[in-house]
Amino acid sequence: SYQIAKQVDGIDRREWGETHVFGALRKEVPASVFSQCQFNTRIDLPDKDVGLAGVGVSLRSTITDSLLRIGGDCLDQVQVGFCKDSPYFLDVLDILTDLQREGTIQSISGINVPSSALLSAQDCRFHLDTNQMQCNTLDRRVLSEVQPTMRHVGCKLMPSSPLLGGLLSDNYYMPQPRSRRRNQPLPMPPPLWELSASQRDHLKTIQLWASSSSSSS
Repeated sequence: SYQIAKQVDGIDRREWGETHVFGALRKEVPASVFSQCQFNTRIDLPDKDVGLAGVGVSLRSTITDSLLRIGGDCLDQVQVGFCKDSPYFLDVLDILTDLQREGTIQSISGINVPSSALLSAQDCRFHLDTNQMQCNTLDRRVLSEVQPTMRHVGCKLMPSSPLLGGLLSDNYYMPQPRSRRRNQPLPMPPPLWELSASQRDHLKTIQLWASSSSSSS
């Protein structure tokens, strides 16, 4: 699956991915292989200044354009990126549920949807199959804050960045040469400016965990 994000360097990753990854895949692989692939697309909640009528038109247009680029008649899954500043979470779910009934999409999932929004969706009889949330060894707040609600509404948890973007692995450290002398300094981690924004957020989690662990000991 290929998850879609916002524009980066002037390039819309969704349009690029659907055209050059999904579309090319449909053309170049046998139908028996293509039928086993799952195609996910992500949408973000509209800004609060957008009118409700515009939300419906824009969302349906986005899904239609995605299907045209992919060359199919149905999306396997649409992920809704939650934003607390947007008032349109339930409205978007309403439109996506209609599209699901029409057979245009198969599944609706969320990204970082909090407990309150999950309960509101259940009250309106909207269902999210999964909810993708950051959850790792050092920051397990999602397990205590959101997972009970997800279990209550029948929504599965999809952990995101379980290794903190690689910071909990040796991905950012050069391998030790066997010929390294005992007094030779260890390789340093990458400078902060080489990390992405999400990795810098992950680094803050590690620093908070380290400071709390040292103070408790």
